[in-house]
Amino acid sequence: MLWVDTVETNFERLRRYAAFACGCPRVGDNVVEEALEDPLKTRSSANPSDLPVLFQHLDQAIRRQPFVHAETFSHLGRWRFLQPMERRVMLLTELEQFSCGSIADITGLSVAEVRGLLGRARMKYADRFPARMAVYGGGAKARWAAAAALHACGHHLIWESSGTVPPAEQPSRMPSAILLICDEDTHPEGWAAALHDLVPGGAADRSGSTGTFDGPVIVANDVTRIERLDERAWAMPRAKLQDSDYVREALVRALLFSS
Repeated sequence: MLWVDTVETNFERLRRYAAFACGCPRVGDNVVEEALEDPLKTRSSANPSDLPVLFQHLDQAIRRQPFVHAETFSHLGRWRFLQPMERRVMLLTELEQFSCGSIADITGLSVAEVRGLLGRARMKYADRFPARMAVYGGGAKARWAAAAALHACGHHLIWESSGTVPPAEQPSRMPSAILLICDEDTHPEGWAAALHDLVPGGAADRSGSTGTFDGPVIVANDVTRIERLDERAWAMPRAKLQDSDYVREALVRALLFSS
């Protein structure tokens, strides 16, 4: 495999990491361009194990950036409370799925330092990773596909329901996040009403739950990509429910960047 092929295959992952690490997509793109200049000039071939090397070049370029974009995180929930290095370790672990050993190689830290940073960062997300999920709406086939994808991602499905309230037999188990599946004939105002039923004070409270749900909601509908709807609500393509990698990315974004 040519080195340029490895870059092209993983280009969006590199852009995503740089954008979130730098706090600004524009700055992130500039950093990616700077970081890839040397590898593309000096290497003629690559293999899949070289991917951490790409991220290592990128992380070195990120380290040279002054951290002046913190305001970008002001609306990203708990993410804004993480230190820059904690953010990078969380991104590499949860979003990019690298091991602690690979992260140590990428960041130049020791494995012990990576684990320490990851532990401190995860304390701020203790109720979200791994996620306890509730799946609402859609048909049985769609809910089954979502459950299989969540299981493949390492998250736990604690209940599912064809309606928009928790099942009566599990009234006290509060999820970390909710996946709301909209049928093809559900209009935007329909899923908006369903979202309203799931926030504190809505139908979910009246079902007998011992607490109020205040975590992120992911709406699976007719969008074509992952989109942020507001501080707690996200959208993803319903057609991607069988793609565990796509579901994981949507869920990780919602868990990391929601209030």
